Amino acid sequence: MGVRFSAADSSNLISAMRSNITTADVIVSRLDSGSKHLVAQLDAGVLQGAAFAAGRGLFAELILPGIAKLREAMGDVQAELASYEHAHSVLAKYGNLDHDDLTKALQEAKERLRLIEEQIERNDDFFTQLQAVFTGDVEKLAHQNQALQRLRDQVENEVEDLKEKIDKLEWFVADVAKYFSDSLNVMRLATQAAVELDKVAVEADGSYYANGVDLAVIRGLFAAKISTHEYAGVDVSAQSGAIQEGNFGYPLGYLHQYDLGPYMNDKTPEEIFAYIKAHFGQVFPPAWRRDGSAQDVTLTRVGQVIHTRLADLENEGLTSGDIKVTKLTETSYTIEALPGHPEYPGTVEFTVRAGANGHNFLDVKAGFEKSTPEGWDDAYSLFTGLLWTGYAANLQAAMGHPPLPAQPPQK
Repeated sequence: MGVRFSAADSSNLISAMRSNITTADVIVSRLDSGSKHLVAQLDAGVLQGAAFAAGRGLFAELILPGIAKLREAMGDVQAELASYEHAHSVLAKYGNLDHDDLTKALQEAKERLRLIEEQIERNDDFFTQLQAVFTGDVEKLAHQNQALQRLRDQVENEVEDLKEKIDKLEWFVADVAKYFSDSLNVMRLATQAAVELDKVAVEADGSYYANGVDLAVIRGLFAAKISTHEYAGVDVSAQSGAIQEGNFGYPLGYLHQYDLGPYMNDKTPEEIFAYIKAHFGQVFPPAWRRDGSAQDVTLTRVGQVIHTRLADLENEGLTSGDIKVTKLTETSYTIEALPGHPEYPGTVEFTVRAGANGHNFLDVKAGFEKSTPEGWDDAYSLFTGLLWTGYAANLQAAMGHPPLPAQPPQK
């Protein structure tokens, strides 16, 4: 595929585009204001004469509509830049990504995983076990298997991590490919139209001639269509059927995104996540207990197993069960439901990130085999949206800021 992403280059692009948009907005605003003022003066009779009358026709019929189309294109660029910033935030945490390097690393990791699993299978073979009994190597074989299983878990995590990066990079390329094309086409046409207008010959008596002027360019500018492409989330919400990308390989999944509001703008995603880890039992809704017995629970390491209960109700398979931490970074963690948990088998990823509006966001992404109750896909997606709204509200309240009014989850 040959695609590379650089978080630094992408950030520089965003900064440069913001600066250019600001400058262009000032220029176009002045052009618009000056042109409208000139036409108003002509209409009021302040400026008179054949030349001015001819000029009014040029401005009213060609220049002002062209400026209006430029303003529309700039609004489109601003909106799509915000969408690009959303897409940028998905990949920025990885720094630099090279699709070819990731694909090669994934192939190598899969090969290592295959060799490890083959060795575990050989060690588990009946004759190998029997031979170990006679040679007195049972304990040694058991230790070797434990080491291999730990190594397998590490390589499996590496494979999942590489798959996630590849999926997100491919999604990024497909998503941003839609941005800016129509607005840039309008700007190209506007530049060509300005060149053509410069060919208009104006006589001293006010008459003007358009001989040699390519009016098709000007008509193309006025007829150009502009459509703003909004940010497309990486995941889809609770859809059944074929396996969906981004659902961790499961047929169902959801993505809920919560704006943590302006009161937490003084915190970085890393600071917020550090608070989550240190106060996990206080802010994570399924860990809450009426008697406060879980308030000292912290999020510490990959492999950590935590018992969860919805609304502190103990009913295994329906409201309670164990989860295991499978991934832990500076701003995110991933958990797997263990047997007996209502969402088993399933995976949920929680990420704190900076949004394009300057606020921090809590993203909750999940993939699972079936909803609870089974078949209630839409209702289950709504329920999880409300559940994780409580997570965001707990963070707002616990970190010393007044909570925002509850809002439906943003998709």
